[in-house]
Amino acid sequence: MNTSPQTVSISRLKQLAPDITGYCIGDDFILMDVDGTDIEKSKSLLDLLKYPLRFDGVLCLYGIEGSLDVEINSVPYNIGPRNFFIYSPGNIVKMQESAESSILEVKFIFIAMSINFYSSLHLDLASLSQSSVRELDTPCITLDDKHLSIANDYYNLASKIIHSAIPSKREVIGALLSSIIYIARDALADNISESSNRPANSAIRLKRVFENFMLLVRENYTTERNMAFYADKMCLTPKYLSKL
Repeated sequence: MNTSPQTVSISRLKQLAPDITGYCIGDDFILMDVDGTDIEKSKSLLDLLKYPLRFDGVLCLYGIEGSLDVEINSVPYNIGPRNFFIYSPGNIVKMQESAESSILEVKFIFIAMSINFYSSLHLDLASLSQSSVRELDTPCITLDDKHLSIANDYYNLASKIIHSAIPSKREVIGALLSSIIYIARDALADNISESSNRPANSAIRLKRVFENFMLLVRENYTTERNMAFYADKMCLTPKYLSKL
C-alpha cells in the first residue's frame, strides 16, 4: 500500500472508517471511544492510523488505558492514561509499528473537528499545543485527579448530546468545547510547573530526525535536490524539515 501521507477530512474519514458515522455531528465533529478489544467498532479507525495522514482539522486523543505510540512529523510520542494529546492541522500523524502489537490493550477517546467548526469556536488549541511542545517537549497534557474528574464529566455530557435527538447538537457541543479550553490551559500550567526539574529530550528527537534526513540525502543527492522529496520520504512537511 502507498505510504505517502494522504490528507483526510471528517467526511473522508467516514468513508474510510464507516463505523465512526454514529459518533459524528455531520461532517463537523467526532467523539468516539476507541477500544482495541472491540474489533467490530474500532478496527477501521485503528487500521487507518497505521499509515501517515494529514487530517484537515483538529484531532485530540485522550488516553484511558494502555499506551499508544504515535509519530508527529516522524517525531515519536507516547500517549498513556490521563494524557490529552493535541494535533494541529497540517502535521502528519501515524501510529508507530511498535504500537500494533499492544493495540488490544489500548483504550482512548478520539475527538476530531473540521476546520470550519473549529474556526467558528474561536479556540486556540494550536497555541496550546505549541506551548506544550515548547515547555514540555510533547503535545500531551497530563491530567491530574482534579482535571480528570472534570474531563470525564465533559465527555459523558458530550456523548449524551451526540446520541440524543436534540436539533441543536452542533451549537451545544460548540459551547462545551469553548469552555473546556480553560480547563486544558489550567492543566498545562500545572504540567509546566511540575516539569521544571525534568531533563529535556527534544535535542535527542531532533538529532534522530536530522540523522534520518542526512541518510536520505546521502542515498539520493545525485538525483534529488528538492526539499519536498525528502520531506515526503520522512512523512514531514517541507516547512518543518527546512527549520531543522
